Amino acid sequence: MTAAPMPDILSVYASTQPDKPAVIDDRPGADVFTWTYAELEAQSNRLANTLASLGIITTMPLFWSIPTGYLKGPAAAGGIAFINSLGLIGGFLSPFVLGWIKTSTGSLELGNWLMAGVMAAGGLVILLAVRPGMLHETKV
Repeated sequence: MTAAPMPDILSVYASTQPDKPAVIDDRPGADVFTWTYAELEAQSNRLANTLASLGIITTMPLFWSIPTGYLKGPAAAGGIAFINSLGLIGGFLSPFVLGWIKTSTGSLELGNWLMAGVMAAGGLVILLAVRPGMLHETKV
């Protein structure tokens, strides 16, 4: 028997027994609190998406400091414009790509892995291409 990841197990229970109680809190002196498998899956997905968003959003200020530290003057403006253009193209194309993946496979799992791979590749490029000595400190 192979062990399945917890999200997969929860998804199976949520799809096969959505109204069955998954969490029951009946401590003395408190109201009885119950979550069904469907509610538990929805809340756990919301928590996972929140944590993933926090990880992505917290890197943005660090990311935008790299082109200005690496490039100076008009080159910095051009570099920022180029990065912005790539972001806009990605924002335009990604819904089409994700829609195509969802239509083809019936799931967004492959699309999520694709987005994670693109982000990991971007992080790898930053690690390999920008060395600490290349960044210029601004003296105040």
